[in-house]
Amino acid sequence: MEPKKYSYSKSQNYTNIILVLGLNTVFLYLIISSSSLLLSIAFGVLFLCMVALTVYFCRKFFFPLLRNETALELDNEKLQFYIDNKTIYWKDVESINYKELKNGDWVVTFAFKNGSANINVFQKYIAGDDKAIYNTITEYFEKYK
Repeated sequence: MEPKKYSYSKSQNYTNIILVLGLNTVFLYLIISSSSLLLSIAFGVLFLCMVALTVYFCRKFFFPLLRNETALELDNEKLQFYIDNKTIYWKDVESINYKELKNGDWVVTFAFKNGSANINVFQKYIAGDDKAIYNTITEYFEKYK
């Protein structure tokens, strides 16, 4: 099989960037419009936390999307999950399962032959249908284990 690459999810990233920028705007407005110094300081702290979250989100998810980087890559030896810098070799995997989370996102869990801790691959920021991605992962595993 040819190596398969999945990019970052545009819809998930754009939705999240709009959300965090909107929250930053709200906190900035609250700082400016607050008549109390104590409230301004409290909103300022919250604003700085949101700015830190925005920077983290942009560096981890949004900028790789803009650079058209690969989020997940499958080949005949391994799965590489670039979002969390995880590499999983097919020969080490005992089984693969998935779980659908309450919010509808999927997580693929890899159990290993040597008994080491399971590794979870969250599909939230990967472009494509969650079930189709899971099916492709299991096809690669079955073929190359």
